[in-house]
Amino acid sequence: MVENFDVGKEKVQFGVVQFSENPRIEFFLNTHSTKKAVLSAIKKLKLKRGKKIHIGQALDHVIRNVFVSSAGSRMEDAVPQILLLLTSGKSNDDISQQADKLRKLGIVLFGIGLRAADRTVLEPMTYSASLAFPVKSFQGLLDIQNRLQQIMKTVSVEVLETTAEETIK
Repeated sequence: MVENFDVGKEKVQFGVVQFSENPRIEFFLNTHSTKKAVLSAIKKLKLKRGKKIHIGQALDHVIRNVFVSSAGSRMEDAVPQILLLLTSGKSNDDISQQADKLRKLGIVLFGIGLRAADRTVLEPMTYSASLAFPVKSFQGLLDIQNRLQQIMKTVSVEVLETTAEETIK
């Protein structure tokens, strides 16, 4: 996914947070300023494992620690904020408040579900139901990669326009 974007401090930025019972920030939006550095950091990741999935806690953590200016977020500059969440199952905690807060902040959550994470798991947390993508395997991620990229670019523009309209009112 990273390979398809123009990465840089004033361009597209990537951050990674892994979660199971507890979220763990792997790197912030402003940690890596080149595509090569982001890809290298991703290749070094070790998959976080756990017995329970706490998506609500992870979303709260991301809101408080990643989508903030000190971590590289440019939300205050009206730069689109996108959260791509991958999960393999249903959350063991409530997600409704955090999902609502993300929407109010204009952070567009795309939900990608592997294995037991179907539309019923993904849709309540995504920015809109059309941004829920259940896939059968990691190969399925590769199959939807280009589609996701195009939708991300389109959604970013739509959210910016909606936010600007609400500000004018």
